[in-house]
Amino acid sequence: MAKNFDEAFRNLQNKLTALQRDALQIVQVMSERHYRDSFRDGGFTDQTLQRWKPLKNSSRSPLTLTGHLKGSIRSQIIGNGVHVFSDAEYAGYQNYGTQHIPARKFIGFSKTLNSQIRDRILLQAKKIFY
Repeated sequence: MAKNFDEAFRNLQNKLTALQRDALQIVQVMSERHYRDSFRDGGFTDQTLQRWKPLKNSSRSPLTLTGHLKGSIRSQIIGNGVHVFSDAEYAGYQNYGTQHIPARKFIGFSKTLNSQIRDRILLQAKKIFY
């Protein structure tokens, strides 16, 4: 009886470890994709798409001239979490705005992203446990 319990407990621990690893990778990949999609969409999606203020003297979409800001989005798994960031030195000025630059959010909390991540992790949990 004890052997069966120990084996079942080890099996459960292995599944939980796999789910934790998979969940972190899901968060990492989906977050980077969501934030990069802001540049394609011309705005940030929290619950809905919040379009960026247009440029004053141009018909092109803001933040897309070189693609550097979009390409600067990175992520790292640190412990039991994922850190998603831009390593472009001017990212904060664009994301939060300044006295002379309107905020054009491209990275931050998103209810839509959180919901999509939750759904994807639940799907992965079902694959692992059932």
